[in-house]
Amino acid sequence: MSLRISFRNMIQRDQFQDYDATGEKNLWQGFWGKVGGAFQGAQGAYSEVAGQARQAGASFAGAGTRGQGGVRGERRGILGEFVGKVQGDLVPGLQSKIQTKRDAYTRDVAGALAGLENTEGALESFGGSEDVFVPEPFPTEPSTNQLHYDGQSWFQWNGTSWIPYKGDDPEDSGGHEYLAWET
Repeated sequence: MSLRISFRNMIQRDQFQDYDATGEKNLWQGFWGKVGGAFQGAQGAYSEVAGQARQAGASFAGAGTRGQGGVRGERRGILGEFVGKVQGDLVPGLQSKIQTKRDAYTRDVAGALAGLENTEGALESFGGSEDVFVPEPFPTEPSTNQLHYDGQSWFQWNGTSWIPYKGDDPEDSGGHEYLAWET
């Protein structure tokens, strides 16, 4: 079913805000900060292992106790811990926080839309069957700025192609802004 929403006043329009991606940007910055911290921790652990290997190899008593194989094994362990922290803790945490933020936005918009259902004249159902949408064909030789309604949304010919129409509601002489949603 398609809905045509005419914003009859600024209060209704203010109920619908664009998604603010700055929160996600902040989450990503925090993520990369944590990855950097984990990398520095792994780098410090590796430096410690390398220093211990040099010390052990420098004395006669420690000769052979920390050969190349032992250092390689510890390097693999350090790398494994780093990768495990990133893949096991940091990435799932980031995904969860982003999903939570997007879900909250979706709930807010759905709540605002539900509020419009109770507002007289805010939502108008139109079209034929609610089960099947058959678009109206676009004109083959349109004039510049010609508007076309395909049964769901308005489009405007810009001289070279049809683009989504943004402007005053073509069916409303009151100058209310047009916005279409598909449900």
